[in-house]
Amino acid sequence: MKLAVMQVHDALKRTIGNGSFDVQSARSEFDAINIDKGDCVFIQCKGVQLKAMEGNCSSLAHTATFWLECVAREGLADDKQSEAASIVSQVHAALSADYTLGGLVQDITPVNIGEYIPNGREFGSFTLEYDVTYWTPYNDLNTILN
Repeated sequence: MKLAVMQVHDALKRTIGNGSFDVQSARSEFDAINIDKGDCVFIQCKGVQLKAMEGNCSSLAHTATFWLECVAREGLADDKQSEAASIVSQVHAALSADYTLGGLVQDITPVNIGEYIPNGREFGSFTLEYDVTYWTPYNDLNTILN
């Protein structure tokens, strides 16, 4: 059985993976900028905060911060940052349309967006961060409570 955070990661990939770009897992920001996958979105979980639910000692609230890098490598050289911005719009629209990932999580909240202009690299890039909130039983980190 997968840990709940991996289930959420996979659901994020499925939700945003219907665009005109590939979706890949990244172990680090270094992976994202050095793997040539054409136009794509890299996803990495940056950490999970756990908190016992007030008044409910049998459940844990999880807030997982997911980092996404939207990378545009295809198209005209001068237009790659615009293409990366278009990927950001597609990703955000997909997550806004289903902010519970099909009922798996309680909420997805945008936290940060940043423009990354790579030094000497021929691609456009923006980074996004989202906090994803979900619950599990206190004694079971594999089962997500809906």
